[in-house]
Amino acid sequence: MRFDRTNLFTFEPGEAFPELPLGFGLPDEIVCVTRHLEWERLPIAYSQGIFPWYEEGQPVFWWMTDPRMVLQTKNFKVSHSLKKRLKRALQFKYEDKEIVLKLDSCTKKVIESCAQPRKGQDGTWITDEILQSYLALAERNLVHSVEVLINQELLGGLYGVSLGRMFYGESMFSKESDLSKVALSLLVSICMKEDIPWIDCQQETSHLKSLGAFPIPLSEFKKHLKEYCSLQPVNWDAYRGVPLNDLLEKVL
Repeated sequence: MRFDRTNLFTFEPGEAFPELPLGFGLPDEIVCVTRHLEWERLPIAYSQGIFPWYEEGQPVFWWMTDPRMVLQTKNFKVSHSLKKRLKRALQFKYEDKEIVLKLDSCTKKVIESCAQPRKGQDGTWITDEILQSYLALAERNLVHSVEVLINQELLGGLYGVSLGRMFYGESMFSKESDLSKVALSLLVSICMKEDIPWIDCQQETSHLKSLGAFPIPLSEFKKHLKEYCSLQPVNWDAYRGVPLNDLLEKVL
């Protein structure tokens, strides 16, 4: 690794990230900064608990937050209203419309939908560079999306990174009430079925807390990664091309 005058780091191919935060006037949780986002570096980063987070026009900031927000799938909280929604979804019903849940049927559209600015926000951290890098990982079976289709229209979903038996949630969206939670319910169901005990949520929010996520020390998180990232990957192909509504039984 080399450090140049502009405070940006460059790496040799295959070189690991530094173990400890480097500082240089940046927040301690930023472990390094690079000029560009290279998809080849992402699996290395995630296996060490590092993720990119930056905005258009900025260099790539690589973060390792402490504490780390984690959703243990066995602790996923289903509210009364969400439970009613999921029971209806088991019958492929959403009010007077059809609801179908799928995996990896339109990953690019999901990421693009997640990139749309939220209410009260001017921009997004999901840049075109992010989009292209994560689509490159999707082609290599390392990024997966959940789609919620209402009358065949994409109205909710999420995407994230999968390494071994570890899943890293990246972003989710909902164009109608609770549909991102329906998508998360399906992801949790798949994770429970495939013995994936933790979903990384990166940063603490009240929304994630309401769903059962909680912060843990970074040292505990990294210990978990060391064990679970090296396990046999999930056979994601088994979930593609078919409706997955029936898997919601896992969380009810």
